[in-house]
Amino acid sequence: MMSKKNTLNESSQDAVSLDSLSKFLDQVEGFFFRIEFDKRSKKYTFPFITQNAEPLYGLTQEFLQDNEDVIPELIHVDDRKIVLDAIYLSMQTFEPWIQKFRFLLPSGIHGWVNIHATPENLSDDVVSWHGYATDITEMKNTQLELLSVKERFEFALEGSEIGVWDWDIQNDEVYYSDKSLEFLEIPRDRLLLSDSTWTDKVHPDDKQMYFDDMNAYFEGRTKYYSGQHRIFSSSGTYKWIQDKGKAVEWDENGKPSRMIGTHVDITAMKEFEEDILSKNKLIESHNGRLKNFALIVSHNLRTHAGNLKSILQLIDDAESPEEKKELAPYLNDISDGLSGTINNLNDIASSNRNLSDTPKLILLREYIDKTINTLQAQITEKDVVVICDIPNDIQITYNAAYLESILFNLISNAVKYSDNNRQSIVKINAEMISINDLLLSVEDNGLGLDLNANGGKLFGLYKTFHRNEDAKGLGLFMTKNQIEDMGDEISVSSVKGEGSIFSVLFKNKLP
Repeated sequence: MMSKKNTLNESSQDAVSLDSLSKFLDQVEGFFFRIEFDKRSKKYTFPFITQNAEPLYGLTQEFLQDNEDVIPELIHVDDRKIVLDAIYLSMQTFEPWIQKFRFLLPSGIHGWVNIHATPENLSDDVVSWHGYATDITEMKNTQLELLSVKERFEFALEGSEIGVWDWDIQNDEVYYSDKSLEFLEIPRDRLLLSDSTWTDKVHPDDKQMYFDDMNAYFEGRTKYYSGQHRIFSSSGTYKWIQDKGKAVEWDENGKPSRMIGTHVDITAMKEFEEDILSKNKLIESHNGRLKNFALIVSHNLRTHAGNLKSILQLIDDAESPEEKKELAPYLNDISDGLSGTINNLNDIASSNRNLSDTPKLILLREYIDKTINTLQAQITEKDVVVICDIPNDIQITYNAAYLESILFNLISNAVKYSDNNRQSIVKINAEMISINDLLLSVEDNGLGLDLNANGGKLFGLYKTFHRNEDAKGLGLFMTKNQIEDMGDEISVSSVKGEGSIFSVLFKNKLP
């Protein structure tokens, strides 16, 4: 039989243990509790609660015993039904009661409490919960503040049309905001996507630049990643995206392991830029055509004036009336040529269209013959033989003023730069390259050019290559501009001292 002394010792030890446990529980930030629910009376009782509940929530054992019916009223009205439903569910399933809800504090405001309690059947009619409660008011307020900041941030992003991406480089997982996915026009099927979700949709012509921009940042050549590229969307169109980002985490080797960045749809801006560039090109083109028009006026009229002067000089130098009579028809040819040039220029000046947009069907041989007649004084003076093997029925669709100017320059140059030491011959030919294309060539055996020395400057403005006082360096420059303005090509082959061949490829100009 246990002695009285032993019994007293055990009682003393139990008291010490309970006191130690009580002191330990008082040091815990939260508080422990026990709740019982009587199914018959449908009442809650609180047999046990630690002292920590008083400073936190103003709850004491005495208060709970005297005010059992008041406890539900201390729960925030918006949370009350949810809490009671959760307790009832725990009682039915015997699953732990785990819940966060708002509870009235002694200060008169509601704080947040986190409950974790385990149910136990004390009898058929009574269920008990042993649990632990912690004050999470500060944490909840912080979460709510962060949520508010997040909502404001998302609202600002939505209003600014900015998408956000967060790339876990090591795991190749990317979070795309709804706005970024909206740019791709694809729904969100999961929270994290791979980097290829975006990369695979970069325009093929932009992909290398996209990788180069990213590598430039990874290699430390730029302070942050920045680039512009086109993205293929689900609707089948490309969108221009301004993409920027910066590393926020690095691995043990100092390499970026996580990047955060933004997407901005700049399609409208790019389209505006392209529209401006297009208009600038149109203005430049118009200015170029106006310059061509001015050159045609100055050069071609000067040619007619020079021819007229030459014929008048020949007539003045003629020794007999018969010789003067033979030269007189040339005056008519020059007059007709001058009149035709003025009419063509007038058509251009009175038209609101571009110079290259005023084509008409032209008999090529007719314009060549007119040019030869206009240049007859120079041809006679230089004793040049001009041979034209072009059939009379070849027609091309062309701008009349341009064609007249082109023929004037090519044939007059062939005559002007003839070699006085031999019989000068100019051959004019045309060859069908295809059903729509015609190659016109003007060949001479004149002075020729050193293309190795002067080929790059041949069609330059104010460039001359022979000591001819009449040369202004306008003709070939103007000719090349006019030919290219019509979408055609000019080429030259030449040997110094042997002659030159200028060829014009008329593309899609045959009727």
